[in-house]
Amino acid sequence: MLLLQTASGGWSKHYRDRKVDYARVLDDAERAALRAPGRRDDATIDNKATTSEIAYLLQAHARTGNAAYLIAAGRGVDYLLKAQYPTAAGRSTTPIARCTGTRSPSTTMRWCG
Repeated sequence: MLLLQTASGGWSKHYRDRKVDYARVLDDAERAALRAPGRRDDATIDNKATTSEIAYLLQAHARTGNAAYLIAAGRGVDYLLKAQYPTAAGRSTTPIARCTGTRSPSTTMRWCG
């Protein structure tokens, strides 16, 4: 879970075009790719991505006292706060300077991908 956290502090709902599976053991090449600078940041709050990880990490920290879990959860909360528009509405994807996506007609969210 910690390796799958993106530079923005959030988490994607997919890894390698498949739903994230935290029970799956990553090989050395995957671990290296996840640590590489400039890796794709596709964090989102869609389908409970990021919020589920924050909740899990806070519970894990409470059980273990591992500070890395608390730090990662804090980065996730920072991501959520940065994702908010000034009106307090939320985005579903990583806030980026230039968004070429379209605005959803039924919400105030802009879908950037």
